[in-house]
Amino acid sequence: MRGERAASRKIAICGEGRIKHKRDSVASGSNRAFAMRSMTTLFLQTLRGFARNEDGATAIEYAIIAGCISIAIVAAVQSIGTTLNNTFNSVKAGFPS
Repeated sequence: MRGERAASRKIAICGEGRIKHKRDSVASGSNRAFAMRSMTTLFLQTLRGFARNEDGATAIEYAIIAGCISIAIVAAVQSIGTTLNNTFNSVKAGFPS
């Protein structure tokens, strides 16, 4: 079967048992283009799998909620702090010096 071309897949087996696509060898003249396409395909498959993976989504949601709560606490404390400071200053002004 070495060197024979399969009509359905258009592949050939090289001398070392590697599978070589005929369309790639004809189009590029080397295995580099095939390797780049294979790496690109693998990268895209990995990227798609990462995008579909929902592990950790709950942790991110909790982090966003915690961030919103901390912003609300800072705003509330700042508002209360200003009011409380004004109250203490008025009480201080009421005492004789």
